[in-house]
This record gives sequence, structure tokens and C-alpha cells, in this order.
Amino acid sequence: MKKLLIIFVLLILACTAVNANMVEIYDMDAWVDGDKDSGVTSSGGTADNVKPESIVKISIELKNLYDDDNGDLDLEDVEVIATLRDIDDEGTDDIERDETISKISPNKKKSVDFEFKIPLAVEDRAYVLDIEVNAEDENGTTFTVTEEIDIDVEKDNHAIKFYKIDASPEKLCSGAIELEVGSVNIGTNEEDVELTVLNDALGIDETVKFTLEEDPYDSDSRRLKTFNFRIPSGKSNNDYKLDVKAEFAGRTFQNYTTITIACDVPVAKPATTATATTTTTANTAATTTTTNAATVDNPSSETEYKTVPKSSEVVSTNGRGSSFTIGFVFVEIIIVLLLIWGIMAYRKK
Repeated sequence: MKKLLIIFVLLILACTAVNANMVEIYDMDAWVDGDKDSGVTSSGGTADNVKPESIVKISIELKNLYDDDNGDLDLEDVEVIATLRDIDDEGTDDIERDETISKISPNKKKSVDFEFKIPLAVEDRAYVLDIEVNAEDENGTTFTVTEEIDIDVEKDNHAIKFYKIDASPEKLCSGAIELEVGSVNIGTNEEDVELTVLNDALGIDETVKFTLEEDPYDSDSRRLKTFNFRIPSGKSNNDYKLDVKAEFAGRTFQNYTTITIACDVPVAKPATTATATTTTTANTAATTTTTNAATVDNPSSETEYKTVPKSSEVVSTNGRGSSFTIGFVFVEIIIVLLLIWGIMAYRKK
């Protein structure tokens, strides 16, 4: 009888060994927005200080429990599924990630990492992250292990965020510009908001007021406002920052967008200097005129050249050339007369 009892106990132990789970969640770690959270371990736990749009990273380390004493088998096609429950699409949908490890050797460990971005519209509460591991050994035996992590979303009492700031067009010379600003309440209280757009250089200063509900799934928890401005002509080519400011509950949330003013400027051609000289001679009187000419830039695509007198100089003999000519002729006549008189006197002798 005792032998039968011993055999029965051994059979139970053998069955237990065969059906034991040979894959283990050896360790788990969590990071929230880059900071490690000590509240998560191999047995689960809680990731704290999670905000709307936080980045939560989960690292899961798995171990193959086979060794030389219990079969020394590989685990193959180890699938890890991480499911963040009821957090997406206004709380009606899950966010799921999955990874597969092709093989874990006996008594060895391997890790997988998952990353989740928390939606902008979430409630102030803890969400469940389910971890499920499915593995199969070389003999075709399958194993499953599960665990849970709480992702605790803790919203601020008063908080607003801009989910959209878009200017159209972003680049112009002058004229109309449209600016869309989207605001959302990511806190736990209703907010009366004063939204202002500013730029002193462009003469922009406009304010609107509205209320944002605290329920993240209420359409009135977010508002899209459109501002229309006209950029005056003559502004310098530059980048101009449009400051966008939301004031609420004694707090200020501020951001900005940039527009570019770029008006086409013609490229000036190098200026050249031309000199025109005109010389006129009449009888013995000489007149010289010198004119300096410079190019004048035209704002059109072509350069128009115009003569612009800068200075003028006239050199004259003041009539003395004519008197000299008359005297010379008179002297020639006297000489001719003297010659005639000399010849006649010689003949009389």
C-alpha cells in the first residue's frame, strides 16, 4: 500500500513538472517621459506621473527556465503582447503592441521594449496595461504567462495646450494672412480663456474669449479659432514671430509661429560712366564741350541708360581771332603797295 502511495505521489510530481510554465517574466521596467519609474517590477506595479501625450516605455525581460536538469530545450516564437485598455478613441478602444522573439536558449534571457503615447483626450484615472507572453518549446509544448501594470494618468487642476497653430500663407510680401489656433483643456477644471495673437512690428494685436469644458470627451473641451490679418506693404524682408498667448485661471500658456515676409528685390547692375566730347571749329574760333554721363537704374528687369549732365565747360577766344586776321590783311596790302612804288621809282631812273 505504501508503495502504491509513493508511486502516485511521484506521478503527480512528474505531471506537475511537465506542465510547469517554462517561460518567466524575469523583470519589467517603465519610463515616463524619459524618467525611470521605480513602481514597476516583474510582478507588475504602477507607472505614476503620466500626463496627456506622455511617452511611456515598457521593457520586459523574459527567461527560459529549461536547463540541463529539466530537458535543456529552446523556447521558440515567443510572442509578447502589450495592450493598454480603453484609453483610445474617447475611451472606447485599446492601444496594442506586439513583439516576437525567435528563440530563447535554455537558462538565457531576452528583452522586448514597447512604447505608448498617451492620447491628448484622456480621463484622470489609472488605465490597465495587460502583458501576455506565449511561448513554445522544441517539443511543441506551449506556455502562457500574464501580468498587469497600472498606467496612472494624473492631470493637473488647470492646464491648456495648443494642438494647432497654422499660418497660411507662411511666406508672403503683403496682403491677407489667416492664422488658425486650436486650444484644448487638458486639466480637471472648466476654464475661461482669453486668447491673444501679438506682433508689434506688423501691428497685430487681437484677442478672443471662450470657455473650455473639463470633460476630455466633450467637444467643447477644445476650440479652433481663426484670425485674419492684413500685412501692410513696405515691411522689411524678414521672419516675424506671431506670439500666441492663452490666459486662464491666473496662468499663461504661450507659444508662437513664424511667418516670412519676402518681397522680390531687383538686382542692380553695376553703374558705368561714359564721357562724350564734342568739338566745333569755325574759322579760327574753337569751342570744346565736355559732358559727363552716368547710368540710372530702372526698377524693371532691364536697365535704362540716361545721359545726366553733371558739369559743362566752354572755352572761347572772345573775338580776338577776327581782329588779328583783319590786321594781317592790312599789312599785306601795304607791303604790296610799297613793292609797286619801288618798282615804278626804279623804272624812272
